[in-house]
Amino acid sequence: FSAASRRLSDPDGSFAGVVTAPLDQSYFIKIYRSIDLGKSGSIILLHREGQIMARQPEQRDAIGKSVADGPLFTKYLPKAEIGAYELTSPIDGVDRIAGYRAVPGLPLVVAVTYARSEVLEAWYRHLYTYGLVVAIVIIVILLGTFALVRQANAIVARTRDLTRTNARFDAALSNMPNGLSMFDADGRLLVANTRYLAMYDLTADVAKPGTPLSSIVQHYNAKNEDLDVNRFMEGAHARAVEILTLANGRIIQIQ
Repeated sequence: FSAASRRLSDPDGSFAGVVTAPLDQSYFIKIYRSIDLGKSGSIILLHREGQIMARQPEQRDAIGKSVADGPLFTKYLPKAEIGAYELTSPIDGVDRIAGYRAVPGLPLVVAVTYARSEVLEAWYRHLYTYGLVVAIVIIVILLGTFALVRQANAIVARTRDLTRTNARFDAALSNMPNGLSMFDADGRLLVANTRYLAMYDLTADVAKPGTPLSSIVQHYNAKNEDLDVNRFMEGAHARAVEILTLANGRIIQIQ
């Protein structure tokens, strides 16, 4: 049996007494027996001071034994209330993988262990069974990665060339004496040079690629009220030269 006690307090917080109860440790054994631990697994209930209070599979000579000098209490529990580690069991000498958790509010720790060989048994079986398949898959992945790297390098080289071409294209557009803009069949802007923006007092955000011509004209008209978008569209479809005389006296030829 183990003794458990808890302080009783009055409503004002003053000491009112202590309630105590003996705990039959076999109660925990009955619970632990209902858990599937495999062939060599175990569950251990320990006091924070290191004494073993209950164990399944049951070993009576282990009850009360202290493992305070073991890695759980010297290395892992001081750092974290919950965790996992590997050890050689001091009880049966089996290499084990253990997971532990401190019980909140009580000086107890529960540890669940499995034999390392049992945990890795399925892994070794799969390794021997599918090792060759995995090796082939890895080789295929490596070859595919090599091909992707080569393709990526080719794309980078083409992108570098396109960047240089675009830079020359942008330089040519920016140094043209005329304003230039290009729209697609739906009337959305594809490209425009700085001279075009200056002619109509537009910003790069207003005349960015994908902007409808109607939006650009409306933005201009919001400040000037000069341009008719229908004249723009009619001139574009007719492939004609359009002469616009603005209210401020400026004359613009659109071709």
